[in-house]
Amino acid sequence: MKLWDQIINAIQATIPPVFEMTNRLPLACVSNSLNKPGPLPSFGYIRWSLSRIVYLFNIRLERNVTIFSVVLLVACFLFTVIGGVLFFKFRNGEQSLEDCLWDAWACLCDSSTHLVQQTSKERFIGFVLAMWGILLYSRLLSIMTEEFRDRTIWKDSERGLRCKCWRLIISSFVG
Repeated sequence: MKLWDQIINAIQATIPPVFEMTNRLPLACVSNSLNKPGPLPSFGYIRWSLSRIVYLFNIRLERNVTIFSVVLLVACFLFTVIGGVLFFKFRNGEQSLEDCLWDAWACLCDSSTHLVQQTSKERFIGFVLAMWGILLYSRLLSIMTEEFRDRTIWKDSERGLRCKCWRLIISSFVG
């Protein structure tokens, strides 16, 4: 036991001088990796990360129709607000903000409403809102069609599975 204690004491006595000696070495701080900044991510890595986030977001939207409907509702609201504020800015306060928001909503819902606007800037804003309105409506229609198709196929496959089970049960008794 005394020998073991002597070995431990000898090791403990030699360890601090080793660390003290490394601090006195010239250029020892240069090799310290804790003081070095980490590498900046490359443009390709950032682009890959963003595409990965978009992919995961699309998967989440694809699996949950409610989230996609909420995203469409928020996008519609944002386009209406942005269009209304732009109409209000270009009309120089001649109409109230409420009327400008209503015009933006009309352009978003009805694609021919942008032709009623007076100036070319307002017609361009109305045209952009009309295009986004058509895209939002078509996406909403495709979501509803896809959900209807998926539920119909699920019901048909469930009904077909039940028919196959009954045929097996009947054929086992008859045959």
